[in-house]
Amino acid sequence: MSTSLQARSYRKPFFVVLVINVVLLAGVGAAWWHFHRPTSSVSEQPAPADAASTANTTPEAQYDTQLAPIQLTPQRMQSIGVRFGKATYKNVNDEIRATGTVDADETRISYVQMRFPGWIRRVYADATYQYVHKGQPLFTIY
Repeated sequence: MSTSLQARSYRKPFFVVLVINVVLLAGVGAAWWHFHRPTSSVSEQPAPADAASTANTTPEAQYDTQLAPIQLTPQRMQSIGVRFGKATYKNVNDEIRATGTVDADETRISYVQMRFPGWIRRVYADATYQYVHKGQPLFTIY
């Protein structure tokens, strides 16, 4: 009897402390969110003079963020290959030449294994990736 009585005496303070900790955790989380939430450059921009100017802006322009300048030493710029030039318009060819490796579609590859008394005399499909059509003989059996 005394152990169950002691257990009941600790339940109420335990739940009170649990509720207080949850409330404190929520308050600390709200304070952290308030001070660390991402700032938007859209809210910092002054309001436009008329509504017509906002209708002509692109969606990309509404979400532009401030860019931070990057400072590189001349040695670092040379090592990473930074080059400067003027942006110009010019026609681009439609032809693209690239190197690569062509691989077989593994979902269409089949392996055939069979056992029989005898041996194979002649193999018709004797090269890797050789096309085999339906009904075409693969080999002859002795």
